[in-house]
Amino acid sequence: MKVQTMRKVFLGLMAVVLALLLLGWMGDMPILSGVAVGILVASALCFWVFWRCPYCGKNLGTLSARHCPNCGAKLDPDPGQDPYDPKARDDA
Repeated sequence: MKVQTMRKVFLGLMAVVLALLLLGWMGDMPILSGVAVGILVASALCFWVFWRCPYCGKNLGTLSARHCPNCGAKLDPDPGQDPYDPKARDDA
């Protein structure tokens, strides 16, 4: 899965969790809060398993990562661009 896609999926799941927690709390429906906690645990597990560099396979750490902290590859390179090109770095 692409890094950008995984980032969007994870942020979408966090929005769903927040909405379910609020609905469960405001509507006095503990089942919604339980579902929200279940989704939170499942998304944390997916984050731990899938949030990896597509080049070296190491964990990327934060959601805001633009480059792999291990191999330095750009995570969302332009088509045809070498992900290891130091000129392609946003912070260089």
